[in-house]
Amino acid sequence: MEGEVHAAFAHTRVAEPQSGGGSSYRVSAPLDPELLRQTACLCRESKLTGVAMFEYRRNAEGQTILLEVNCRFWGSLPLAQFAGVDFPFLFSRYLLKKQLPNSPITDYRENVTARAMTADLYEIKRKFESIRLEEGFTAASRHVFKRLAEFFRALTPGETIDSWDKVDPAPFFEESRQLFSNLAGSVKQKISPLRYWRRRKATKALKSLLVSLPEPRIIFVCYGNIMRSPFAEKALNEALADTAPINTDSFGFHTQDHRLSPEKAVEAAGTLHIDLASHRSKWLKQKNLLETDIVIFFDHANREKLLTAYRVNHWFMAADLLGNTPLPGKATPRGEIEDPYDAPMDSVIDCYRTIRHVTLHIRDLWKGVQA
Repeated sequence: MEGEVHAAFAHTRVAEPQSGGGSSYRVSAPLDPELLRQTACLCRESKLTGVAMFEYRRNAEGQTILLEVNCRFWGSLPLAQFAGVDFPFLFSRYLLKKQLPNSPITDYRENVTARAMTADLYEIKRKFESIRLEEGFTAASRHVFKRLAEFFRALTPGETIDSWDKVDPAPFFEESRQLFSNLAGSVKQKISPLRYWRRRKATKALKSLLVSLPEPRIIFVCYGNIMRSPFAEKALNEALADTAPINTDSFGFHTQDHRLSPEKAVEAAGTLHIDLASHRSKWLKQKNLLETDIVIFFDHANREKLLTAYRVNHWFMAADLLGNTPLPGKATPRGEIEDPYDAPMDSVIDCYRTIRHVTLHIRDLWKGVQA
């Protein structure tokens, strides 16, 4: 406290998304004396009091680069606790009793691992799709089997799952319930008769809302608000150019505002005459949502985040609003419109064509209401 380091812990990432963000699987590592010295110097000069994560990378020449400092508890905190450094306990003892360790805590179990179960499974899925497109199905399958086999390490003393605590196992059981619920929903959405029934039901429900709401507003939501949701907002506005207007907006769950759409997204949208170059991302907060808003999301992860962290009255999966008219030139998506962030250009364009089909279906419903 006041610039002094009283406890330190280090870990490295075993698995991380290509698109950035927190690691879903990591391992405790020995403290690097030079990194600890640099960190202590930064703490001392800034008179830091509290907890913080210092994220470093090494470049090709072996030089250390400080990426960022987060002065808050970090997402991989359960690994530190599992390894033997209980930062929440140490910090709460300082805040409540002004007690500090007699000497800096730097000893802990090395080479133990922890994973965020749901995030890691989604990362395995994303990696499978990426490898399948680049190297083929066989190589992708080998990667998946290897990564899934690693889950058995959770049964050993050297690994834990973030949500698991034998004193309070409820978070783990709830995460497992949500995971199996999403899996069951995904399987059901791949069954054609159910898919067609669900689309008819969604079309009927949306049409009813467009009739009953005095000033409907449609909000598109995806993870980052840099690819799918901004394209959907702009495509819907374009589709409604010759009809009565509808209020529209788009947001994401990523907490950083004002991010640009990737160049690949801008180029792909441009082929469909949609401009994403001027778009800046927005983080969805509860205060952004009105009781009457119609919220449209794109995949199962979006759905879980939206329905567990927000209060939403009217919501739809985008793929349920495709209608039952086949998309020209390709098979209709079965249940979700996946994030194309790591996909090649042609897949991004296909994603945008699918989203445009959704917006055209909404336009047709709106025209029918106005007639």
